[in-house]
Amino acid sequence: MKTKLIHGKIVDGSGIMPWTGEILIEEDKILKVGTELLEIADQVIDLEGMMIVPGFIDTHCHSGTKVFRNVWMDEKLSQGITTEIIGQDGIAVVPASPEKGKEWNSYVASIDGEHNGLSEKFHTTGEYLDGLRALKPAGNFAYLVPYGNLRMEIVGLNDVETTEEQMEQMEQMLRRELEQGAIGMSAGMIYVPCLFGSQEELIRLCKVVAEFDGVFAVHQRSEANDILESMEELIDIAKQSEVKLHISHFKICGLKNQNKLEKIFQLLDKAHEMGISVSYDQYPYVAGCTSLLTCLPPWARSGSYDEIRKRLEDEECREKIKQEIKAEVSGWDNFYDFASDEGILVIGCNNMSYRGKNLKQIGQMLNVDPLDGLLQILSEDLDARMVDVYGTEETLKALMKRPEQNFCTDSEGGESEHPRNRGSYARVLGKYVRDEKVFSLPEAIHHMTGRPAQRFRIPKRGLIKEGYYADFVVFDSTQITD
Repeated sequence: MKTKLIHGKIVDGSGIMPWTGEILIEEDKILKVGTELLEIADQVIDLEGMMIVPGFIDTHCHSGTKVFRNVWMDEKLSQGITTEIIGQDGIAVVPASPEKGKEWNSYVASIDGEHNGLSEKFHTTGEYLDGLRALKPAGNFAYLVPYGNLRMEIVGLNDVETTEEQMEQMEQMLRRELEQGAIGMSAGMIYVPCLFGSQEELIRLCKVVAEFDGVFAVHQRSEANDILESMEELIDIAKQSEVKLHISHFKICGLKNQNKLEKIFQLLDKAHEMGISVSYDQYPYVAGCTSLLTCLPPWARSGSYDEIRKRLEDEECREKIKQEIKAEVSGWDNFYDFASDEGILVIGCNNMSYRGKNLKQIGQMLNVDPLDGLLQILSEDLDARMVDVYGTEETLKALMKRPEQNFCTDSEGGESEHPRNRGSYARVLGKYVRDEKVFSLPEAIHHMTGRPAQRFRIPKRGLIKEGYYADFVVFDSTQITD
C-alpha cells in the first residue's frame, strides 16, 4: 500500500530550511520526496498548514519496563517520540543472573518503575531484545548495557575495590552484551553500585565499548559543586579509552554553581580540540526527577535494601546522615544542599499524604525537622521518588544552543508527576522555538532527529530521506505546546 503526503511544510531533520513538498510512502519506508510527485497512491493525506518532521529520538529515557505494560507508550507517541534509547543510568533489567535478578529488582524499580520481575525473566541483552520484539511495541528501541548491572553481578552492591579477575569478568560480560545488540554502555555515577567504580575501571570498560564503536552515556559523578572535576574525569576517560562520550541530561545544579557555565564550555571546547568525541542530551525543564534515596550520603545507601533499612532504623546512623547532609561536604551531589527543603517535592510514594508536598511542608505536617521527615518517608518507602528544582532558565537555554546538544525526556513513560514525561518535545517547539526564539525550527528539529540518529548510529532514521523509515511527526507550529 502506498500513501502520499501533500502540501505540508517539510523539515527534514538535517537543519536546512523548511520547504513545501510531497512524500510517497510504501509500507514503512519512504519511496520518494519531492515538490510534486506524479506517482499514484492508494491514499492521499493533505497536510496543508502543517509541519512534517522525522519522528523524535529520545536519547535518555526509562521506558524499558513500562513498554511491557503498555506497548502503545502513549505518553511518548503523543509528543512525537518514535525511537527511545533505554538501559540508562547504569541500572536496568539486564544483564542479571537468576541468582542476582531478584535482589536487583528494587534498584531497577527505583529507576525504571514497576516491572513485575523482568530481571528474573530476562538475563541477557539478547533475551531482553527478543522479548521486546515479541511485544511488537508502537515505537522503536535501542539498548545500552548498564554499568551498574555489570558491577552488581560481578562485584556486588557495596563499596569495594574490583580485583583483576573481577575486572576481566566484567569486560567479558560487557563484550557479550554488545555482541547481542547493545549500542553502548550507560553509567549513573550517583547511584549504587556505579558510584563505587573507579576511573580506571571505567576506562577499561570503555575500551571494550570503543571496540564496537559504541557510546558511553553517563550521568556524571557531580552535576553540582564538583561538576568541573566530574567533567575532567569523563574527558580523561574518553581520551584514554577513545570511546564516544555522551553526558546524560546535562545540567548545572544549584544557584551557587550557575557561574561555572563558562568554564564548562571551555572544557567542552578543549575536549574537541583534543579530538575527543563528546556530546550531551537535555530535557527542557529546570527541575529533575529521581529516587528520593539519592538524598542520602553514598555510604548510607550502599548494599541491599535490607541493609539500608537497618541504617534508617538506627538512631546513631540517622543522626550521622543528617549531620552529613547539613555539612554540605564535597564528594557527592547533595540534593538537599542545592535544591533545599522547599525545592524537593515528594512524588510516587505509597503514602498519599506526602505526594506533591515539599520536604519543608512534610516536616511541618509531621511536626519534625524536614530532614527527619525525609528519613521518615524513606523508612516507609525506599522506592519513593522526588522532583528537585535545580537550576535557571538562563543556563538551560545556553546549554540548548551548543552544537553537542540533543533533547531527551529522562522519563519512564509511566505515571510520573513530572511534566517532562508527556511534554518535553512539545515544550521545546512551543516555548523555546516559537515563543522565545532560542533557536530556529530547523535547528530544533535537527537536535531532536538527525543529530541523535547520527550520534547513536541509528540507521535510516532521523531524516526525511528516500530509503529511510517513514517515522513522521505532523504538527501545527502555531499551536503546539506542552
